[in-house]
Amino acid sequence: MMIRLGNNNDYDSYKEIRAECLPDFEILAGKKLLLKEEDLKLEFKQALSKRGVLLIALDGNKITGLLTGLMKSRSKACLTDILVKHAYRLKGCAEELMNAFEALMKGRNVTTLMLGVRINNKSAIQLYKKHGYKITNKDSHSYSMEKIL
Repeated sequence: MMIRLGNNNDYDSYKEIRAECLPDFEILAGKKLLLKEEDLKLEFKQALSKRGVLLIALDGNKITGLLTGLMKSRSKACLTDILVKHAYRLKGCAEELMNAFEALMKGRNVTTLMLGVRINNKSAIQLYKKHGYKITNKDSHSYSMEKIL
């Protein structure tokens, strides 16, 4: 597994992975979600912006997963999404993406990583806790989690 920074040529793969993972989010959210092309393009553009992060996981030349993040300030960043194709789940892809994100953020002098996760997304919560994230807040549907680097 190799991790690299995303680029403009990754849009079709980004769109494909988002579409494959959308039903999982619908189950967690308990409702139908609309995947609009203009929203996808905006998310992708934000991930490639100066404040954004797009990391791509590869198995050979095949894209297997991605991670998006966003700088919130000079010292804080938010992990916004980790998406892994079904065939590559539970094979270390998400962990490698997280490790690469943390290394990249340390290199940018970020000291605090944040994320939000649905309370019923048990596997993601377990992964985040394994990586040292702590629950800092809770509402009726989600946890806010943070990690000090």
